[in-house]
Amino acid sequence: MYPLTVNFTISFSSYNDQNICSGGLTTPISMDNSATWTNNNPAIGLPASGTGSIPSFTPIGPPGTTATITFTNTCSTGSFDFTVLPQPNPAATTSSNGLSTNSICLGNTFDFANSSTILSGNMTYDWDFGDGNTSTLQNPSNLYAVAGTYNATLIATSDSGCVDSIVLPLTVNAMPVAAFDTDSVCLNLASTLTDLSTIANGTITDWSWDILNNNITDYITQNVSHTFPNEGTFPVQLTVSTSAGCKDSIINNVEVFALPQVAFSIDTVCLGVANTFTDQSSISLGSNVSWDWTYGDGNIGSGIIASNTYANTGSYVVTLDVTSDNACVETLTGTAVVYEMPSASFNVSAQCEYDSI
Repeated sequence: MYPLTVNFTISFSSYNDQNICSGGLTTPISMDNSATWTNNNPAIGLPASGTGSIPSFTPIGPPGTTATITFTNTCSTGSFDFTVLPQPNPAATTSSNGLSTNSICLGNTFDFANSSTILSGNMTYDWDFGDGNTSTLQNPSNLYAVAGTYNATLIATSDSGCVDSIVLPLTVNAMPVAAFDTDSVCLNLASTLTDLSTIANGTITDWSWDILNNNITDYITQNVSHTFPNEGTFPVQLTVSTSAGCKDSIINNVEVFALPQVAFSIDTVCLGVANTFTDQSSISLGSNVSWDWTYGDGNIGSGIIASNTYANTGSYVVTLDVTSDNACVETLTGTAVVYEMPSASFNVSAQCEYDSI
């Protein structure tokens, strides 16, 4: 009779230790219904004993807390541990130009100060600034290219694989664009300075006018009318500010044109003789280009030298308007005098020849 060979397999159950990050869930342990188990640390959040499978639970206790589970089933006995691992505590603050803030103006940089902690072990860091830029530095910086609101996320990962994160809400405010219009004027006339500043988002709330660009604020209204004391080119700076404190400045020049310095001479004549009017005007900047005379008798004339013959004797108010090459006009009045012509006459008495008259 041939020998009988029987093959069979004995199954042994074993379970791996579980390391759980603080606040995390364990992986369920599947056992048959006949299995029994005991827990040497019920304070971890699992009963001291039980039968069958062990469901998922959140371990209670500080990092380092351990519970050893001893089990017995049909084919084997054994044990495994649940251990609570330290969890990263991410923390960070933001600043710009050395000042703590979560709101900046476009063009400035956010500096991130990482103050994350963990009870034991080391951490690595992953930053997502919310604009497509990322970093793995502990204390990075980021320059946002577009104004808006952003959520910067810090993810801290321990060397045991535990992860936690925080979100930092940030605001990048739009910059105003300073602009203004000026009108060139003649001396003694007010120049109007008209604000043309704009901003994409937000509101411009403050205007500061520095008329001579000498770091002195002369006006704080949106639009300004200013009379300069003399002719020349004057720099004017406008600084505009938004409700978020963002500022921009611009400097434009204002031209103030010189006035003609009017002077003229008039010949004194007798009736019937033309008066000659001679311009003697000057100007400090530019040139005089036209001369308009009003003679006071209803007649008018033009030119550097002009003349007029009055119909009657007397005094006449003469006006000269001189216009510069920048259309600045100055006026001066004078007096023309016309005298009566003398009338010559004499008498002769009758005399004999050879008598003296």
